[in-house]
Amino acid sequence: MRRALAVLIGLGLMASMSGCEDGGTPSEQRAHGTILLAASTQSDSGVDAPIAGTLIRTDSGCLALAADNDIHVLQFPFGTRLADDGESANVPGLGVVRTGERIDGAGGYIDVRSAPKDCHDIAEFAVWERVAD
Repeated sequence: MRRALAVLIGLGLMASMSGCEDGGTPSEQRAHGTILLAASTQSDSGVDAPIAGTLIRTDSGCLALAADNDIHVLQFPFGTRLADDGESANVPGLGVVRTGERIDGAGGYIDVRSAPKDCHDIAEFAVWERVAD
């Protein structure tokens, strides 16, 4: 019984994560060589992995999360807006974050296949769904 329950939980998690992969194209915002990806709709996936690190810009201009020698292109929460200078973003429920600042929140790490080619220099994306409480 426990094994069956574990399998069902695992399948449910996989389904929610794969839903993120194919759940629509992220909105793309560009300013001064910077590319910001944001969720195109409000998420209800319930994915709750810690998302933490320093906001950076990749060589191709995509905003990304750097932590523990790993870099993940970052998909921001729904409603995030890139500033005209390309150096900061206004995140709903948090406020302005700038490159070089620490980000803490929740979401998941997946491949966002529908992201622009410019941002596929790094395979795995950090999908930031919620700001830290």
